[in-house]
Amino acid sequence: MKNLRWYLLLLLAIFIGVAILFFQTPKTEQQLSSNLKKIVTDHTFFLAKNIEELLEQKLTTLKDLPHLLQSRPQLRQDLNQALSLLSTPTFPYVYLVYKDHKGHFRYLLDGSKEDRGDFNQKIDVLPRWNAIFQTKKPLVIEHHKLQTLWITYLYPILSHNKVQGIVAIDFSSHFFKVLYTALEPLKYLSTFIFAIVSFLLLVVIFQIFIYLKTKKESLTDSLTGLYNRTFLRHFLDDKNIEDYYVFMFDIDHFKSINDTYGHKVGDYVLQTVANLLKQNLRGDDIIVRYGGEEFLGFIKKSSPKNAIAIAERIRKAVENYRFKINDHEFTTTLSVGINLHPERFKKSSNALKYADELLYMAKRSGRNKVVYQKESATTSVQTLPTIKIKELIEDGGLFCQFQPIFDIQTQKIIKYEALVRLKDKTTIYYPNQFLPNIQFTTLYTLLTQNVLRIVLDKIKQTNKDISINLSFSDITDNKIYYNVLSTLTQQQELAPKLTIELLETEALDHKELITQRLHELKDLGVHVAIDDFGSGYSNFTIFQELPIDILKIDGNLIKNIPHDHMALSIASAIAQFANSIGVETIAEFVENEAILHTLKKIGIRYAQGFYLSKPTDL
Repeated sequence: MKNLRWYLLLLLAIFIGVAILFFQTPKTEQQLSSNLKKIVTDHTFFLAKNIEELLEQKLTTLKDLPHLLQSRPQLRQDLNQALSLLSTPTFPYVYLVYKDHKGHFRYLLDGSKEDRGDFNQKIDVLPRWNAIFQTKKPLVIEHHKLQTLWITYLYPILSHNKVQGIVAIDFSSHFFKVLYTALEPLKYLSTFIFAIVSFLLLVVIFQIFIYLKTKKESLTDSLTGLYNRTFLRHFLDDKNIEDYYVFMFDIDHFKSINDTYGHKVGDYVLQTVANLLKQNLRGDDIIVRYGGEEFLGFIKKSSPKNAIAIAERIRKAVENYRFKINDHEFTTTLSVGINLHPERFKKSSNALKYADELLYMAKRSGRNKVVYQKESATTSVQTLPTIKIKELIEDGGLFCQFQPIFDIQTQKIIKYEALVRLKDKTTIYYPNQFLPNIQFTTLYTLLTQNVLRIVLDKIKQTNKDISINLSFSDITDNKIYYNVLSTLTQQQELAPKLTIELLETEALDHKELITQRLHELKDLGVHVAIDDFGSGYSNFTIFQELPIDILKIDGNLIKNIPHDHMALSIASAIAQFANSIGVETIAEFVENEAILHTLKKIGIRYAQGFYLSKPTDL
C-alpha cells in the first residue's frame, strides 16, 4: 500500500505538470500574439509617420488633401510610386483615403503593386473606421475572418485638429500563420500528454477505489456494517489491547426472536442494535460482530467508572428501543460483560475469553445486566460459597416450596411446581444464590437427587401432581439421568404424578439421545413439559422431535400481554398451536387480574403466579 501511495503521488505530480503545460499553451499563444501585434503596430506607426512626413514635404499644407491631390496629377503619380516602394509581402497594401461629404471612403493614393485603386475611387471599409474621426488617434483592426490579412493599421493625417485623410497599412497574415503553425505541434503534444496522463491517473484512482472497497468489504460484516473477525485478527496483531477495555455484548433471547418473527426480523434487530452501539460509542472505539448475536467492543481506556457507565448507557438504549414490525412493537434486552483489566492477561485471546465469561455470567444471572467482575454478576444477591452449599445440603437445609397451578375455569389447583430452597437457622436462600456456583459439579448431582427424593415423598404423602425442573444437560448427564430413571423405576406407581419441566437455558444438542431418554421416562408414566417457552432456544419444531405433554409460556411474555399487543399476539398464537396438537398450556407470572382475564380470552386453561398463590409448604 505504501508503494502504491508513492506511485500515486508521482503520477499526480506528473499530471499537475502536464496540466500546467496544457492550460498554459493557449496563454503562451495569446501572449506571443500580443507581443507580435505590438511589434507590428510599433513598426507600422513609424512607417505611417514617414508617409505623413513625405506628404508634408511635397505639399505646402495638408488641409483639403482631396482638392490638392486632384489638382496635381503628377504629384499623385510620384506619391503612388513612393508608397509602392513601401509595399512588401509583409505590408502588401499601403494607401491613403479620405471620407467625402456623404460619408463614403475614397482613395487618394494607393501604393499597391496589383489591383491599385484609382484616385477618388470608392472603397468599402468596416464601420469601425469612423471611430478615428472622433479619437483622432491611430486605430488597429484585427481581421479574424480574412485569410489574407491579419491587421489593418489606420493613422490619421491631421490639419487644424481635423482628420484630412487616413493612412491605411495592411499587415499580411502570412507571418501570423507561420507562427501558429509552429505552435500547433506543441498544442497537440501537450493535449495528447494531458489526455494520456489523465487517463492513467483515472485508472490508478479507480484501482485504488476498488482496492479500498474490496479491503473494506473483506473487513466488515455485510449485514451490520461493523468490523468482522478478519478485521479482529489484524486489530489484535497491530494494536495493544492494553489500551482498551474489552466489552462483550449479546442480544438476549435472540433465537426466540428469529424463531418467532423470522430471520428478516432477526436481521433488522441485529442492524438496529449495531446502530445503537455505534451511536453510543466514540469515533476511536472499535465494534466487531463477533458471532451470530454477539458483538465485541474495544473501548479506549479512560476510567473503569466511565466504561461501566458506557455499558449501562448502551444496555438502556437497547432496552428502551421499541422494534416495529408492521403494526406490532416488541422490545429486547442486552447482556454485557466487561474486561476492565486486559493487561492482566498474557494473550489477547484470554482477555477476550474472560470478557465472554463475564457475559455468560450476566446471562445466567438474569440477563439485561452489565457484569464487569465475577462478583458483580450477583451484586444485589447474597451468594453462597460452594462449601456452604455442601454443608447446608448435608445438614438437611435443602427443602422445596410448592407453587400451585390453577385451572382458570374452575379456579381449582390441579398440580404444583416444586421450587428448590436452601436454609440455615435464620435465612432462606433461593436458586440464583446457589445454583450458578455448583452447576456441572458433583454437588449439583447430589442436589438433584435430593430434590427428586423430596418431591416423590411429597407425592406419596399427598397424592398431588408435582413437577420438578431439569435442563436438557441434566437429561444427557449419565449420573443425573440414571439416578432419576432408577429412582422412578423403583417407585413406578408415583411416576404418573410427576412432571419434568425442561428448562430451555441452552441449545438442544444430542437430540436423539434426549428423545430416547424422554421416551423411556414417559414409558414409566412421567409427563414432560417445556418451561419458559418463548424465552430462549425452543421453537415449534421441538414438538416434532420430543414427546411434549405440557407447554409453559415464559412469564416475561405473559406479564406484558395486557398492554403489549405483540406479546398478546404471540401468546395467543402459542396457545392456539398447543391446543391444536393436544398439548396443555400453562401461563407463568400471573401477577394481576388483568393478566388472568386476558388469559381466559385467548384460551389458556392453566396458570400460576403470585396473584393466584405464592409458593408454600405442602
